[in-house]
Amino acid sequence: MNLQIAAAEYTSAQLARLPSTEFHSQGVMAITSYGLITLWHRLCIEWGMSKISSLNEVFIDQLKDLYSAESQLIKALPKLAKAAKDPDLKKGFLAHLKQTKEHAARIKKICESLKEKPTGKKCKATAGLVEEGQEAIDENAIPEMKDVMLIAAGQRVEHYEIAGYSSACFLAKALDLPAALKTLSLTLSEEIATDAKLEKASGPAITKAKSTQE
Repeated sequence: MNLQIAAAEYTSAQLARLPSTEFHSQGVMAITSYGLITLWHRLCIEWGMSKISSLNEVFIDQLKDLYSAESQLIKALPKLAKAAKDPDLKKGFLAHLKQTKEHAARIKKICESLKEKPTGKKCKATAGLVEEGQEAIDENAIPEMKDVMLIAAGQRVEHYEIAGYSSACFLAKALDLPAALKTLSLTLSEEIATDAKLEKASGPAITKAKSTQE
């Protein structure tokens, strides 16, 4: 249901109890973003909406979270590559960008096979990690130090994705979805490999950064 319609159906007394709801002089309701979210959550509870009651629903929820994560990274990785000084690190980020697009496509295909859409959820954890990556990009640091920071930001993302895909694999196995399990396991192995590459790049990057202090 449209949020504005839902809000209109609520009584003034109920809306007045929301912390971010205000009314201007003409009596027209003005609800902030926070108020809309709060209202939506309350409506969902009252109307019994969005209640997850099966492992299949949990699986779909996890797929949507991962799809959102991959979609956000598709936008973030070119920025990390541009900010990197080391040619190999730059190539590494761009190579993973290509891989990330494939990961997103795989999730979409799994969802289609389940007659579900991969969209509709935002991965807040990835949004936070992307924001931290942007902080590293914007940091006033010499190139050698920045490369170390970019690698660290990349590894944080990989660790989150490894955890996410591990959980998705367990769920696919429990639900007896062999095709989905095979696809998700492939992506998981690629995320683990990417993390290993970043870890390997970290040593030389730190050595270079340290040499600038001598």
